[in-house]
Amino acid sequence: SRRLFLMTKLYFNPVSHTIIERLKGSLPQAVLLTGKPGIGLLTAAKYIAGDNLQGVIEPIDKDGAVNHLKGTVSVKKIKELYDDTKGKSVTQRVFILDDADKMSPGAQNAFLKLLEEPNQSTHFILTSHNPNALLPTVKSRVETVTLQPITQVQSEDMASALKLRGDKTAQAMFIAAGRPAEIARLAADDDYFKETAGLMVAAKNFLSGNKANAVEIAFQHATSRELAMNFLIACKTLLQHTLKKQPSPELIAQLERVSDAYAAINANGNVKLHLMAIMV
Repeated sequence: SRRLFLMTKLYFNPVSHTIIERLKGSLPQAVLLTGKPGIGLLTAAKYIAGDNLQGVIEPIDKDGAVNHLKGTVSVKKIKELYDDTKGKSVTQRVFILDDADKMSPGAQNAFLKLLEEPNQSTHFILTSHNPNALLPTVKSRVETVTLQPITQVQSEDMASALKLRGDKTAQAMFIAAGRPAEIARLAADDDYFKETAGLMVAAKNFLSGNKANAVEIAFQHATSRELAMNFLIACKTLLQHTLKKQPSPELIAQLERVSDAYAAINANGNVKLHLMAIMV
C-alpha cells in the first residue's frame, strides 16, 4: 500500500511549477499528470485541485481495499462518477483519478463517455506512471503534462527540512534525488529506508555481471510483483547514475531491458520470466 507524508513545503521542478500554476489558474476539462515513481503526482494533483477537489478515485482490490499495485478502477466506479457529475454546478468541481492506468478497458471506455460529454463545471486530473496503459482515445482527449525531477539543490533542501542527517542524506540523495515524494517517504519511514537501501545493494550485485549470482537474486525478488517492481526501480536508479559518469551502448541496452521488464511486470506479466530476461 502507498502511504502519504505531509510536508510543510511543496517541491516542484521550476519548469513544472510554472505549468502547475497555469493549470491551477485555468484547468482544462481533463489533464493527465505523468512522471517517474516518487515524483509526487498525487501531491501535484491535489495542489492544482485546491478547494475545488471533490474526490480521489483510487484502484480497489478484490477485498475492497485501496491497492495501487493489485487493484483496479472498475466500470461501476466510473458509472458512479458519471452519475455524480452529470448535474450542473455553479462552482468548479475537480475529481482526481489516481493511477488512472489501473482503469479496466471497460472503465476507460466508460470514462471516455464523460470526456465526450463535457460539463463545463467539472474537471478531471488523471495521474499515471504508466500512461501507455491508457487507451489512445483517452489520451487524445486529455492534456498530458510530464512532471520533471526537482533540482539537486531542491532535493538537498528538502532532505535538510525533513531532518535527514549524515550518511542517511547521502543515501537518500543517491536513491531518490529529484523525486520529492520518495525523499519524504525515506525520511518518514526507517523500515522503508532500510528496505530500499537493501534493494540498492541487491541491484548492484544483480547488475555486476555474475550470472549465477544474478539468477539467485532474480529468484529472491520474484516472490511478489511489488517487490520485483521496487527492485527494478533500484536497478534503473543505479544504471542511470552510472550512465551519467560512463555512458556506453551496453549500459543503455541494459537500462532498456530493465525498463521493459518493469513495464511488463506492471502490466501483469510473468514476474520471474521478465526478471530473467534482463540477463539475456
